[in-house]
Parts: sequence; C-alpha cells; structure tokens
Amino acid sequence: EDPHDINSLPIEWPVGIKNIGYLTVYDNYNNYKTAIGRYLSFQGNPVNWSVGLIALLLSLCLITARMVFDIRILNTKTFNYILIFTSLYIGYMISVTIIAIQRVLYINTYFLPLFFSFILFFLIFNYIFEEYIVKKDKIIYISLLLLVFQIFYVYYYASPITYAQSVTYLECEKTKIVDFWEDLCDR
Repeated sequence: EDPHDINSLPIEWPVGIKNIGYLTVYDNYNNYKTAIGRYLSFQGNPVNWSVGLIALLLSLCLITARMVFDIRILNTKTFNYILIFTSLYIGYMISVTIIAIQRVLYINTYFLPLFFSFILFFLIFNYIFEEYIVKKDKIIYISLLLLVFQIFYVYYYASPITYAQSVTYLECEKTKIVDFWEDLCDR
C-alpha cells in the first residue's frame, strides 16, 4: 500500500488513521520545516468517534445481556430503536467491508455509520440516564456541556488545516491530536 494513498480500511475509520489532504500551497518555501503553507485536510474528530464507539459498545452489551441473560428492559421503545440502529451500523460496516475488498473506499463513506453512532449515543444516553433526565439532574447537563466543549475544542484545535490557514509544517504537525494519524501535513 502506498503511504500517500488517501484510502483506508473500514476498521481504520473510527480512529482516523488517514485523512484526505486536499491542498498544500506554500507561500514562502525555504525548507519544509519553516515553510509557510496552507494545508487543507479532512480528518475525523476523535471525540466524535469515541462517543460513537462507546455508544456502539454499550448498545452491543445491552443487546447481548438481553439475549443471553434475559435482563429486564427498562424502556422497550428505546431498546427497540437501539436494536434497529445497532443492526444498521453493523450491517453497513459488514457490507462496506465486503465491498472494500473489491475496491478502494474513501473517508466520505463513513458518514452514515458516524450518523448512526450519534443516534445510538442519544438513545443509549437516554436509556441509561432516563430517570436523571426526568429529574433534571445538573450532573447530566454539565456532563453533556463538557462533551460538547471537547468536540468544539478539537474542532477549533484542528481549524488551521480545516480552513487552509497559513501555518508552518511544524504548526501543521501540532494539529495531530493522536500520533497514529498519518499523512496530515505534506512535506
């Protein structure tokens, strides 16, 4: 596999192994570490994906516990929606993985499972904390505000490459939130 190729395996999507580098323009080029350039990249937000993966894992645990241990369901309607969206997520990922064996898939292919995982987060959150939501517990709202803050902070942190602002290669490299992200800044 070419390290500069922008495709990635479906298993790599949730952690953003690769990004799509749309544009690299150098305003001032001395050497790649001090050159002022504009990088335009598309990279997944790890907070969004973490929330989605946690929701998926919790939904799988809930469904498995219901099937194996026959636990009592607290809210049947919400549980049925959790079952539907978990099935949609898993079905989509299985079908895309089978298709990926035959052709290259790009980052835009994962928008649908990300959307499903956001719905799963909402459903799981409501299922687990339903009584606290009804009581309007402040901890629930503070926790949600902190989560929203984290999402926006990561978005803001990566904004220099999201909006093609002029930055050096080293400044661009600093927008890597996790070390295993590849191909973020061209040299």
